[in-house]
Amino acid sequence: MKIISIAFVFSLLLYSCQKPVQNGLLNYFPSKTHLKEGIANKYYYHYKSDDGFTKTTDIQYIQYHFLDPRTIVMTTYNAAFEKVHERYLATGEESINISQEKAYMANGDSIEQLIDVADYLTERSGEYHFKVSGIRGSGWLEETQNFRIAQEDSSGVERDYLLLRDSTLSTFSHPEKDTIKALRIKKTTMASGLGLFEQEIVTEEGQGRLELIEQIPIGEFKKMRAHTIRRIAYIDPEESITDDSGFELCGSEKDIFDYYNSDPDSHFPEKDRLRKFFHTRVEPEKLKNESGYLTYRFVINCQGETGRYITEEADLDFTAKEFDRGVVNYLLGLLLQLDGWKVEPIRNTVGDVYAYITFKMKDGEIIELLP
Repeated sequence: MKIISIAFVFSLLLYSCQKPVQNGLLNYFPSKTHLKEGIANKYYYHYKSDDGFTKTTDIQYIQYHFLDPRTIVMTTYNAAFEKVHERYLATGEESINISQEKAYMANGDSIEQLIDVADYLTERSGEYHFKVSGIRGSGWLEETQNFRIAQEDSSGVERDYLLLRDSTLSTFSHPEKDTIKALRIKKTTMASGLGLFEQEIVTEEGQGRLELIEQIPIGEFKKMRAHTIRRIAYIDPEESITDDSGFELCGSEKDIFDYYNSDPDSHFPEKDRLRKFFHTRVEPEKLKNESGYLTYRFVINCQGETGRYITEEADLDFTAKEFDRGVVNYLLGLLLQLDGWKVEPIRNTVGDVYAYITFKMKDGEIIELLP
């Protein structure tokens, strides 16, 4: 029987009694200015099942904003900008409680989930419990026991971090069905001024990793949500920075698969060969001491050819920036030399697919390649 679980969407805090609360946890969430205006965090979620059969990368957005000086609303959207979850958080002196929670169905209807929560987020280590009834309107009752170890880390040069290690045992009961128990081990990293930064989750079925890749101003995020004709992965051919005169799609524009529909690694050369390729070719002085995230998005057609390259650029704080054009063109030139792009079926169909590769750089050194 498939294990049923509730996605934990992670908590924040702020004011109480119409005045700022002297709560140290406030440091580990988006700034007060961002919360007043609204801010959206964009995440990649990488998942791999223990049997190796399932390996995917998905996109999630979490929008934070003040409802009033005491309440923060967290709204989670999927890659298609569909609302999937919403939480209303009330901040106390030492903890945050959930005052209301809603789950959203595919048709946009919401189902309120009845919550009984104590110390949903606290900087104290220890054990706490909570209950969730009426999960997605199914009649299931979730009762959870959680043991947490909390540790502050001030060793970062630019930010402080709060590390939360949770062992969670959830019991799902239903008046007409068998009781289900699910164990989840979770390591959450929250960063000052950013909020949820990274999370690693281990279940009985596989492992997942959520990572922050960008903070998006609320005005821009609203425009993205309203832009329903073009999917999140869409690349306008007119914005391509490469000469695509010899590049052709195998299918129609609307049939290009989004990269979050499949295992992102399945279309790339082997990861070790990819790392070796750049390690042996990159000349450090050509990176000009740049730092940040430089992402190239492009299309791989059904013949394994690439085209329609564009860039997305951000600093290490996930704020949009412009990289030196010489650096952008240099890495693009190397990327265009890379071969071995794979043509893998998605939903039993071989076709064109959107893809991306991100160079994480610090002080002129490539410290990570994503995905």
